[in-house]
This record gives sequence, C-alpha cells and structure tokens, in this order.
Amino acid sequence: MSWADHSEPFWAGNTSSLYIGLWALRKVSMLTAPPTHTTREARERPPLLPSLGDLQDEEEARTPVTPIEHMPIGRPRPYLVAIAGPRTGETFRLSRPLVIGRGPSAALRLADERVSRRHAEVRYVGGQTLLLRDLGSANGTYVRGKRVHEQLLRSGDRIELGDGNILRVAWLDPIEEQFQLQLADAALRDGLTHVYNRRYLRQRLCTELAFAQRHSIHVALLVVDVDHFKAVNDGFGHQAGDAVLQKAAEVMLAELRSEDVLARWGGEEFAVLARSPEGRSATALAERLRLRVAETHFVHEQPLHISIGVAVYPTGMRKTDLVRVKERVTTSDELGAALADALIGAADEALYRAKRTGRNRVVSSADLSLDG
Repeated sequence: MSWADHSEPFWAGNTSSLYIGLWALRKVSMLTAPPTHTTREARERPPLLPSLGDLQDEEEARTPVTPIEHMPIGRPRPYLVAIAGPRTGETFRLSRPLVIGRGPSAALRLADERVSRRHAEVRYVGGQTLLLRDLGSANGTYVRGKRVHEQLLRSGDRIELGDGNILRVAWLDPIEEQFQLQLADAALRDGLTHVYNRRYLRQRLCTELAFAQRHSIHVALLVVDVDHFKAVNDGFGHQAGDAVLQKAAEVMLAELRSEDVLARWGGEEFAVLARSPEGRSATALAERLRLRVAETHFVHEQPLHISIGVAVYPTGMRKTDLVRVKERVTTSDELGAALADALIGAADEALYRAKRTGRNRVVSSADLSLDG
C-alpha cells in the first residue's frame, strides 16, 4: 500500500505521535539556531574599545587607501586650518605627511617657544581619516583637551599645541577650498595689492621678536615709502596710483625670500619683515628693493623712487629702549609687543631721515646717533 492509497492524512487519529515529533523538532532548532536574545550580563557588559591599530585596519579594509595626489579632481581633500595663534586664517593642504614645529625643517612652522623643533606629524591614512603622531615634543600635543601620542583625526577635530596654537581638520572640495582662501585673504591680506596687511605683519613681528630675544638672532624691519606718490594721484588719477602700488608690491615681492613677509603698511607705505639678517645684509636687501623699483616701468611712464628706513633687532635699537622694555614686561607676549613698538619706532625714525635728506635712499637706524 502506498501513501496515495490513504483517504486521510497519515497522522489522522495519531495525535500523540504528532506532539512528540513537534517537541523533538523544537529542541533541535533551539540547539542549532542562533540565540534571539542576550542575557542580562551580556547586555550590561560595555563593548570593548578597539585599538588604534584595529581602527586603522578597519578603515583600510573598508576604504582602500588612495594616495592624495591620485584622488579624483573635485573630491574633498584634507587640510589643516589655523583658527588660533600667529598663523590664524592660514590653510595648509596635506598633500604629503606634514611636520609641525618651530624648526626650519618643519613644513608648518610655528614661531613659538613652547613648540618643539619637530613637534608633531599629520598624515593621511585612508577614507576621511588622518593620523596625528607626537614626535616626542617637550610640551605635548592635545586633541579635545587630552594629551595624545597617536590619534586618528576626523573632520572638525582640533589639534592644540604650544601657546594657544589651534589647527582644525577640514575636508574641503575645490569650492570650499576657494571660499576658505577668500576668508583668509580678507583677514590677512590687503585688498588692493594682495600682500599681507598691517595687522598680520605686526602680529608676526611680535612673535618673531619674542623668539629672537630667546635665541639671540637678528630680525630686520624695513619701512618703505613711495616718493611723491601724491603727485601720481593728482597728475594721473587714482586708478594710476592704485596700479603703481600694485606694481611696486609685485616688484618687491619678487626680490624677497619665501620666509620674508611683505605687507602694505598704510597708504603708500609698505613694510618688510626679514628674519636672521645681519645689519649689513638688511641694508643690502633694502638697496636691492630701491634699485628694482627705480628700474621698473610703471603705468604712468614716469620714474618712481622709494625711500626705506631699516631697523635691525637688537643692533639697530637704542640700548636704553631695550633695557626699559625688558624691565617692564613679564610675559613672552608682552615682550614681543614691546620690542615690536621699539623696532617700528627705530625704522620710522630712519625713514624720516631718508625723506628729509633727499628721498630715493636707504637709511639704517644703526647709522643714526641713537644714544646721543
């Protein structure tokens, strides 16, 4: 007899066999199926925190690491944006591992005594993740207020180091990058000539002088005035005057080193901050600027000349001023500001002498009778 010969289901009239079969099936499923709930102990146990290496492995497994230079055009790229400290407003693209420090080999240089020569390094590790490593700094590297030796960084994280320097991590696409640069330009640069503005140069001067005082190096300030500039405006119009200032800035900038700072000081005046020149080399730099401007053809086709006052810390400053400055200040910031005021005064005095004695010349404060 086959199953097909039954007119009723095979389990009809045999319910006890059915119950036993269902019970056995349920026990087997309980042994083999994954649990559908967790115990109270498992629910309350805190998850284990992954290590830095685990996070990196997970990130790299999820997103293959593409070298930054091979990223598609238009994709967001990593940047550090200075939001506090002497380099506020500046933006630094991480096209390769970036060393932060105050030494000459640092790609992002901070003139701060509390920053080590090679303080920290930031590099791209994949996805939208950066790796920050402290390089054995004396005063530490901080993220979210906590000192770290090695830390993964995401967009919006802030790196704190030295005396109030804060760098924010940002991933910017080309439009956002351009917007950030425009913000920096508005804060740091002169709108007409696109060299730095007076506020930025003074801030850098204070920082450089505080550093120079501690490390016994020279810092030079050149104050430049365009001779007879009013005659250009009156005779050829203000547009010609603007073009003259733009061209003069371009000519001077071409003669400077990348580490020097050129700023529009106000009106037809410019200023140059140059680190580590001896007094003689600062005067030679000023002479080169004067000659290059005199050799240049400007829009109004008239010869243009400049007068320059040079002051070098510490050799071109009154000894009495230096003593007075050191006696009345208590902090590094106060020292830098007081030395800046004294150096600006010495450069202004030298410029006034150049204007009064015929213009189109360079006068150094060291040549004046400063102690007389």
